[in-house]
Amino acid sequence: MKAFNESISYLAEKLKRFLSKAGERPVILSHVDADGLCSAEILKRFLKSQAIPFLHIYPAKGENAFTSGTLERIARIDPTSLIVMDLGIMDKQIIGGRPTLFIDHHRPFGYPEGAVVISSYGIHPAPPTSFIALKLVSHLGFKDDLTWLGAIGTAGDLGSDFLLNDQPVNIRKSALREAEVLLNSAKRSAHYDIQTAVGLLESASSVDDLINGTSEPVSRLQQYREEVNAEVRKCRHEAPHFSWKVAVIPFESCCDIQGLIAETWRRQLKKYIVIAANFGYLKDKVAYVIRTQLEMSVIDFMESIKPTDCRDHIVFGHDKAGGAIIDKDIWMKLMDRMGFRKPLKQA
Repeated sequence: MKAFNESISYLAEKLKRFLSKAGERPVILSHVDADGLCSAEILKRFLKSQAIPFLHIYPAKGENAFTSGTLERIARIDPTSLIVMDLGIMDKQIIGGRPTLFIDHHRPFGYPEGAVVISSYGIHPAPPTSFIALKLVSHLGFKDDLTWLGAIGTAGDLGSDFLLNDQPVNIRKSALREAEVLLNSAKRSAHYDIQTAVGLLESASSVDDLINGTSEPVSRLQQYREEVNAEVRKCRHEAPHFSWKVAVIPFESCCDIQGLIAETWRRQLKKYIVIAANFGYLKDKVAYVIRTQLEMSVIDFMESIKPTDCRDHIVFGHDKAGGAIIDKDIWMKLMDRMGFRKPLKQA
């Protein structure tokens, strides 16, 4: 953290130079979890203060920054520049011939030619994107106190103590947790109603605005949370399958709960690589999350067992936690390479 804080002047200058050349139609492309949405909201408020126009978009369900649906959508928008937040980095152009900035904390898979990168990867633990965004705009002189946004986003990835240890935050931990869970419920629900979470953030001025149950958006997010909790209760008792040091928990849910299932089992199976595999999220796909407490990188592990005929990356994230949505045939090949000799849920 000390190294990151010491480099903030340099990183903020990179952002300032990029924005000076962003043009009249910059687009913010962000992840849809609490960290991604809060980081985007921090930057959006800063851009408004600088009278810089922008459009905020996010990937469709099952997509990421580099999938065909996202690439086609951005090509149709034809932005003058692109800012990608909390969606990972790889050596693949999202839109050619346009200035592109990545603000991120995940492990990169290379870098697109000519892209500007502001990343905390390599710091342990790596500050999340909302924390990075908060530090950047604060250093550039933004006067509004957006610590609450940085705290919510950071809590979603590293817990509330990370930001609290860095600077004073006069917010109850329970309120931070409540806000983070509600925002994440938008993406975890089968409805994938990201716009409700975005709209709520845009209108909020404090954490309390995000957890006040009298507003319609908050009530809707609370309903999504109940839906997600019911799915977790239904699926968390699925028995793990074991092979070597790997424990796979296969289940079927229309909700994006594989991260919650993986985290539940990671705490119990401390000597294993834990993979929660959701066969019900998208047709003909497996949405999985991999986590471990072992001294190893789950990114390296998954890439090491990738089938030779698979040219795309099959995992994104951090060294201790990653995941992706992959075709079922690729999944079955992975299971075979890990020593699982019978189909898991579906062939």
